[in-house]
Parts: sequence; C-alpha cells; structure tokens
Amino acid sequence: MDKLMCFINYTEMARVTGVPFNYLLARGQSIKVLSQLYRKANEENYVIPNLGGGGDYTLLAGSRNTEACDRFRRTI
Repeated sequence: MDKLMCFINYTEMARVTGVPFNYLLARGQSIKVLSQLYRKANEENYVIPNLGGGGDYTLLAGSRNTEACDRFRRTI
C-alpha cells in the first residue's frame, strides 16, 4: 500500500508544481522550487534573469552543489 501512496504523492506533486512526473524523479527539489518561482513571477509580470548558470558544480548523491556567490549580498 505504501508503494501505491508514493505514486499518488508524486502524481499530486507533479500536478501542483506543474512539472512532468519524470522531472520529479530525475531533478528533485530544484525543479519544484524553480517551477513555482517562474509561475508566480509570470502572474506578477516579472522576469527572472538567466545568470549563466554555467558554473562549476559537483554531484553528491544526486544533489547539485554550487559555490556561493556574493552578487546578491547587501552590505548594511
């Protein structure tokens, strides 16, 4: 029964976030967050810039780890 609930949960998550089912299995948390950000930005008529994203990253157990950048940090 638990395996059936996993399928139902993934199906509902795909519906709520607006991404295909296989993206949830392959890309994990990042695709869910980005999808919701893009959807909300579109509703508010904002544009999310593409900042390149070609940085160095390493894969550790299925996650993407990138180096931190200081571009968005404010000094107070």
